[in-house]
Amino acid sequence: MSVHNLGMRSGEWTGANLYDWLGYAPLVLISAAFTAAEWLLVPLVPIDAIQAAAQESSRSSRSTACLEDS
Repeated sequence: MSVHNLGMRSGEWTGANLYDWLGYAPLVLISAAFTAAEWLLVPLVPIDAIQAAAQESSRSSRSTACLEDS
């Protein structure tokens, strides 16, 4: 069983049990709370470092392609 399948099954099971235990409205509030937490965490992502790594990877793959064409 792949990790994806395991995650999907456990997520469905957890969501179904939370729905049975709490109901719909509390789940909406939980979802809103996690979304709000992401608004606080996104500024901590090092976007400049990610972009620099992507550009370096793109340059190296282009230069490798040019060498193979020669």
